[in-house]
Amino acid sequence: MVCSAVAGIFHEISFAARIAGNVLSGNCWRYAPWNAGGPAPWGGFCGQITLSTSQNVTVEGNVITVDPGPGGGVYNAVTMYQDTRGVDHSTSPNVTYRLRDNAVRNNTITFKKGSTGHIRLGIMRFTNQSASVGPEWDLANITYDGNDYVLEDAADLGDSAFWWCEGGDHCPKIRGHTFAEFQNLGQERGGTWTAKHA
Repeated sequence: MVCSAVAGIFHEISFAARIAGNVLSGNCWRYAPWNAGGPAPWGGFCGQITLSTSQNVTVEGNVITVDPGPGGGVYNAVTMYQDTRGVDHSTSPNVTYRLRDNAVRNNTITFKKGSTGHIRLGIMRFTNQSASVGPEWDLANITYDGNDYVLEDAADLGDSAFWWCEGGDHCPKIRGHTFAEFQNLGQERGGTWTAKHA
């Protein structure tokens, strides 16, 4: 069981990893959700599991509960973002740190009552690091699939739980989607989404 003021599990500027078999709930309690006045830089990126500028990571078989709690934070589930982090000079050839080749699959994710439309998962920010390799190329290798989502109160849903990077070489627009729209983008073809009426 992980409980932290910041991300429950934070994998940053790194390479291959498997994050599996964890139970996560109550993390990020210090930080408000995206666009709700949370302290920089964590105001939109803090998740129960957060991947930052990392590649070849598999997130699977975790039980994740997103609970707003009395502090008004704890809104993100499994989130990813990319910053400009340069090159790992310990490798030969040198490898640029990127957000790519990551899979989030077969997790159980529950959004507790009281999320009020601020729930988030997906890609929160994507900054290009090379003019020759745009984010579309990297995004093709990032997948969410086979995850089971439960929203305890459908009134909290809003229409933008699933965030994804869109448009242009530097990805100027990141937009929220419904579950159906997320599937139309090629994600969660084997996932389920259940919104209950409290």
